[in-house]
Amino acid sequence: MTDSQRNFAILAVIAVIGVMLGDTFNLGAGLVSQLLNVLFTIAIIWAVVAFYQRRSGTIALMPVGPRLLLQVAGVLFLVIFVTGTLSFLPAPFGWAGRRPILFWGGLFACGFAVWYAWQQRTSKR
Repeated sequence: MTDSQRNFAILAVIAVIGVMLGDTFNLGAGLVSQLLNVLFTIAIIWAVVAFYQRRSGTIALMPVGPRLLLQVAGVLFLVIFVTGTLSFLPAPFGWAGRRPILFWGGLFACGFAVWYAWQQRTSKR
């Protein structure tokens, strides 16, 4: 048996145990899912902050309008992403599952605003 076959067999055994245990396994899987969701959110926040820190010199030299647009859109992107992905937040905050068009539209609009402001850094206007 190769390593891949052994690993797939282990996954199959875990899946069978999960189906047999039912609700007990769902509780553990839910906790693991929430933990992974939080870790993913922290990774996205870290990536955005690291991008901002690495490019802080370029951002400081940008004209005021695009710089302000970049900073506001970046913060709004993080707020929308965090409140949309963390499903255990109270009702006013965890809104991605109930309004996915607003969630994805907001993320797209903020991402586009960041891209547009970044493109304006070399503009001679």
